[in-house]
Amino acid sequence: MSRFSFALRKRASKKEGASSGGLWVAALLFAGLIILSAPAPTYSQTGSAPLSIEVSASVSQVDEPDYSHALEVSWKATGGTPPHHVTLEITGPDGITEVHDKEASEGTRQFKLAYPEGGTVLVNVKAEDSSGSSASGMTSVSLEPSPRVEIDEGVLDKGILACRKMAFSTEEDFVTQGPEPADGNPIISDGDLLGAGCVVCARNADLLQGFKVTVDLGLDAVDIIDVDRYLVAFSTELDSPNTGQFTAGDLLTTNGAVIPNGALLYGFGLRMVDLGLDAVHFVGESGRIIEFLDYVRSAGREYWLREGALQASLRQYGLDIWFSTEGTGPYPTQPAFLDGDLLSARDGTIVIPNSLLLPPGVPAGIPNRGVDFGLDAVTCDRAGNRENIHFSTEILYKREPGFTDGDVLLILDGVVYTNKDLVHCFEPNSNFLGLDALYIDRP
Repeated sequence: MSRFSFALRKRASKKEGASSGGLWVAALLFAGLIILSAPAPTYSQTGSAPLSIEVSASVSQVDEPDYSHALEVSWKATGGTPPHHVTLEITGPDGITEVHDKEASEGTRQFKLAYPEGGTVLVNVKAEDSSGSSASGMTSVSLEPSPRVEIDEGVLDKGILACRKMAFSTEEDFVTQGPEPADGNPIISDGDLLGAGCVVCARNADLLQGFKVTVDLGLDAVDIIDVDRYLVAFSTELDSPNTGQFTAGDLLTTNGAVIPNGALLYGFGLRMVDLGLDAVHFVGESGRIIEFLDYVRSAGREYWLREGALQASLRQYGLDIWFSTEGTGPYPTQPAFLDGDLLSARDGTIVIPNSLLLPPGVPAGIPNRGVDFGLDAVTCDRAGNRENIHFSTEILYKREPGFTDGDVLLILDGVVYTNKDLVHCFEPNSNFLGLDALYIDRP
């Protein structure tokens, strides 16, 4: 069944242009009947206002067996050179777009939708006039989940709830000699999401289920947005095997959203480059993050490659995305930032340089102090209080204060959890497995 039911109601729209019945004058001249007609007025070909379009949308829940919501879209195209040709594009939370063209210059239509799980609907209205000029308007509406929708029991089976307080991944695969995972497979992948107490919260295939990817692509960064919704932001170590779907530098979410690496880097003046994604953390109100990620999915990956699209939306939703890269940009000899710096996708600035993450006794920072220790994972509270930043590095430091690239560190302080603290209950044959992704609730 289609998620959409269109053309249920359409209000009368204004006709294109002014009409005239004409002034008819009849005169009988020399036994002949001559009919004169005053010509209908025409639009001015010069001095008209430029083509523009206004768009609005509203949504309400409906109590019907086959539908969950009613969407009403209104539009009005003005200016330009009539007649206008109007096209409506409605994109649901699942990314499917329905196109309706040959609409009048002004009107209202109602669409019934079948999205009981809720999400964001994107409305794009395009207008073109007879001279070939075009204009477009876009808006979005959030669909509240239907009251009859409960938490999917399959989500509970995946163990994601065990990662409510803490989650991480290792740099290496290993075999657990301790607790057996719920699925009976003792092999722990570097792409699996693990929780405190040696629980496998999600296999790599679980995280990638929305992308129809069945091979293990690794797990390089993670931020758990909402365990009850099974909404996790993450990045992989390998590109998708599905051509053009996503790269190892893209930011993914379990609802199927993709933010290209180039969109994250846009604020730094970098174009057509992928520097990888080593760490990620969302800053802002949790409800707004959920709404934003629904919108990201609805718009599709290519939309976020438009200049400044991501930055504008982050400001609109009052959010930021903190992240780190695997490479230095734009050039190793003239770095605007290091792969050990914590960056802001919204502002195109360095949130915290690598030199200020580590304790003063560690020679971190280039060019003044000598070493970029990298930033392999990061987590903080949603308010972005920097004193709560926890992270891991890409290389170890043996002098005091010492740490490994598998330990969890607190900004300017040092080790909070050793790598052994995280994995010892798995009873692996090695006490060091590295740390690639990290999430801590309210650190």
